[in-house]
Amino acid sequence: MKDGSSSQRVRRTLGGQTIDRRNSERSIMSAVAEVTEKTSKTKLAVRIGDLSLHGCYADSLSVFPAGTWVQICIRHAGSQLQAAAKVIYSKTGLGMGLSFEDLSPDKVAMLQMWTSGFPEESEEIAPVAQKETAKKGNEPAPRSEQQTLATLINLLMRKGLVTSTEGTEMLLELRKNF
Repeated sequence: MKDGSSSQRVRRTLGGQTIDRRNSERSIMSAVAEVTEKTSKTKLAVRIGDLSLHGCYADSLSVFPAGTWVQICIRHAGSQLQAAAKVIYSKTGLGMGLSFEDLSPDKVAMLQMWTSGFPEESEEIAPVAQKETAKKGNEPAPRSEQQTLATLINLLMRKGLVTSTEGTEMLLELRKNF
């Protein structure tokens, strides 16, 4: 997205409070990624904490300055997304907010899948899981419960309360059981 787009972070002060407003829904998630500065080719290994259709938050001790153009490669749920992005804001020792640039429809579709709270295989796994659950005589949990559990697991990983390995195992178990 170009400067001034809806993906930009907008801060307004209202009655002494700063309000953070975005036009796209953010999903809490945990994914590994690599951010490469376009000119110098400097690479940073980061962890994605928040993701939307327009950008993401990259947790990293080292950051690029706001306004830097980068290439990001996010790996999640057995898939990989590569996109051009711009650093919108950065905080040394914490991370940086990135705004995606010119995403193709297939990349948007992948982001939609990831932000739904389930990996791409979930649609194929759900009918199998429902048949297995029916054999056990139980009703499958509604999709909203599955999404809530996936969001909770991702939040626990982001907060560092469970390791990435433990969280991934829980998400795989969640897919298998539902």
